[in-house]
Amino acid sequence: MKFKVSRRIVREGDIVEVTWECPEAESARITIDNGYRSASAVVPPSGSKKYKLNRSKGRTRITLFANCHGTPVHREIFVIVRKSRSSKAKGDNTVYDSYTRMDKPNLKQRFKIFRERLTYTWQYLPAQKKLAYTLLWLLFVVMLLSAFIPKATYFALLALAAYLLWYIYKK
Repeated sequence: MKFKVSRRIVREGDIVEVTWECPEAESARITIDNGYRSASAVVPPSGSKKYKLNRSKGRTRITLFANCHGTPVHREIFVIVRKSRSSKAKGDNTVYDSYTRMDKPNLKQRFKIFRERLTYTWQYLPAQKKLAYTLLWLLFVVMLLSAFIPKATYFALLALAAYLLWYIYKK
């Protein structure tokens, strides 16, 4: 399976040509996730398309999903999208494909998109922020639990203290 893009670093408004080749695939789909939303389109097993990459959170993930002999296969390419220097995007007469959402995602797909974005964000957080978020969520659970079961407050705070002592000891 071959999958490539014309450029890996672009400015907002630039056009990227995506080419792929998976001759043994029964079906293929390209998904583009710019950090704000994800959109996909069904494509033939081999070919190329041009996409205009606009708004992005720095990295746009372009993924090719294919089904080869009943086995799902996928390849990912990340394109770095930098802010445009001018306020207007470049004017280009090249014909390109829009990557607008093909169908409205259902609840399961929305949850999957949310989970992927959360995983992507968590991956690039510093260790101190990860620890802070973990402790905040733990305190939130303890507060929520104590609101409904007051006797559990003592146990939850004891568990939190034990976790903190374990963490300090581990360092």
